[in-house]
Amino acid sequence: MTLAIETQATINLVKDDDWKYSINADIPLFGSREFKFITWNKKQGPPPTQGTDVLATLDPYRRSPYYINKGDLIEGDVDGTEPKHMLDYNMTACKPFKGDTVSVPTDNTSKAFKTPQNGGYKGITPTVDANERYRIDKQGWNDRSGLEFAILHGAGSDSNIYTEEELLRVADRFAGWLNERLLKRLNEGESDRLFDQLDSPLVEKAVEMGAEVVKVEKQEVSSAVGLVTTKDELSDYVKGMGWKSEHIKGILAKEGFASSGAYLATQGNTVQGLAELLYQGLEVDEPTPPQGELSW
Repeated sequence: MTLAIETQATINLVKDDDWKYSINADIPLFGSREFKFITWNKKQGPPPTQGTDVLATLDPYRRSPYYINKGDLIEGDVDGTEPKHMLDYNMTACKPFKGDTVSVPTDNTSKAFKTPQNGGYKGITPTVDANERYRIDKQGWNDRSGLEFAILHGAGSDSNIYTEEELLRVADRFAGWLNERLLKRLNEGESDRLFDQLDSPLVEKAVEMGAEVVKVEKQEVSSAVGLVTTKDELSDYVKGMGWKSEHIKGILAKEGFASSGAYLATQGNTVQGLAELLYQGLEVDEPTPPQGELSW
């Protein structure tokens, strides 16, 4: 049985990549996020045109290393139980898209079901933002884990000690506990921060090339300073605080740096750290006058 599907896709990017084309596309079936790194083998002929809407045949060939490393999937062959957006796909065919379409497995029909003309369900997959998708996927995973835990909990030497009804009741308790903890983390903002870091395009590309995410650390940010990540943001922050150049030079000199560039060139120092240093020195401690001619 093939696991390929035929569904709507808007082609955003087609990139020549050795023996294949790498395609980025918006695929309503997979949610609101752009879906990246779809493979089109050059032996198939010309790829779909960038900027067009197509009815694409997508054939999953593996569970995405990105979601395996996040812990959402375990390693193994594609078996059809995975959320569709957590797989990597080959695009094996496409044709012009001509209206609302229900996505269907390609082994059921070679033509997508047309939507009714007199209203009713149109087969359009509701879109959700990335954090909502994260929550939904995690809760689904917890539901499956709850059932697995219940089966293990009731395992006997010959058979399970629970009846089917009892098994489902115990599974619900396990899943409920897992989801309660998940929602608590989401309400505290922990999962959102983790998701934002893992969802970085650079991280996605690195994982696609074989890298493994082994640790995610939350950057400590002063509530007084806020998040400052670039030199432009730092410049705007300094201007907004109204700090004088000579006082800034004094703080840097006190720490042994001739300029902000020298501070940032030192391994381990960051723009955020520089903003924190200046705030501490100019707002909390007394300003230190500069010694000699130093450049900001």
